Amino acid sequence: MYSSLHEKFASDPILAHVPSFHGFSHSGDSKFIALGNLLEGFHNPRVMDVKIGTRTYQEKEALSSKPRPDLFERMVAAFPDKLTHAEMEAKAITKHKWMQTRDKHSTIGSLGYRIDGAAGYCRSSKAELDTKFKKVASQNDAVEAFGELADECVEDAAVKHCRTDKSRIARGLLTRLQSLRAAVERSEFVANHEFIGTSILLVADEKGKTGAYWIDFAKTEALQEGTSISHRKEWEPGNHEDGILLGLDNLIAAWTEVLRTADVACNRKLPDEMLCTLSENTDPMDNVQTPTSHGPEYFKDGASPLNQKPSKLKGGYATSPKSNPLLESVYAGC
Repeated sequence: MYSSLHEKFASDPILAHVPSFHGFSHSGDSKFIALGNLLEGFHNPRVMDVKIGTRTYQEKEALSSKPRPDLFERMVAAFPDKLTHAEMEAKAITKHKWMQTRDKHSTIGSLGYRIDGAAGYCRSSKAELDTKFKKVASQNDAVEAFGELADECVEDAAVKHCRTDKSRIARGLLTRLQSLRAAVERSEFVANHEFIGTSILLVADEKGKTGAYWIDFAKTEALQEGTSISHRKEWEPGNHEDGILLGLDNLIAAWTEVLRTADVACNRKLPDEMLCTLSENTDPMDNVQTPTSHGPEYFKDGASPLNQKPSKLKGGYATSPKSNPLLESVYAGC
């Protein structure tokens, strides 16, 4: 999908918000894509992966009846009360049952986004963060989690005597999310595709540098000719709605609230143009919509920078990002 985007939509506005594409490589039976390093230029960045859209499964996955004993075990651990008597006897469920249940019990279903993970935090371990993010069940919970991302950068800045405050981090991320949404709404590429399982990668550092990038297009598919979707309407089988713009609306509303509370704490007034980004109502919480390495990184198709390290390739390809010359990355913030 990255190659299609860069080759067929070379002037599309969304290109400023996705990783640059540097071709394919192979190692044995595995195929890898080389993408620009989105963390280039950041200093000790904090990174958060936010899954975007109102569902994480493709329509064809909803039709599959293949029994999955492995997902049954995960269902027993996470949502035992959602298993039917027949599923308990079979000790298996479909992938659709698992993903639909998980989506309904997270903010994916209600807000169109879900915090999936974070990296670079000093005050919390990965296990602690994962436990905390699993408990995010509302817009208020998400606002708190986003605020902690900004707090991490501010505390690091204070230790290193950098002039960065929470408002600067929140304003930077909010501005970049608004720019991303504007690009999505103008994009021909977006208008012609259905996006499942993509993420927004939020990045901020101790110097106040911020970035918001759209990643993970492994489940992105072109719409059939004559099919049009809003990216905001509720999904029904066959309509291909993905909810990515609904998720962006609510993500922007959340960061608007983070900025408002940060400015209140500093006795600053939030600019009216930011308060009114979604509607005439100036209370951001009322805007909730309901239904460091260098060079390119090598990932298997669909891998996220948060869940898979760059892979070593054979045959003279890049063996380590640090051994590669610097390649120009995408638009990376301030």
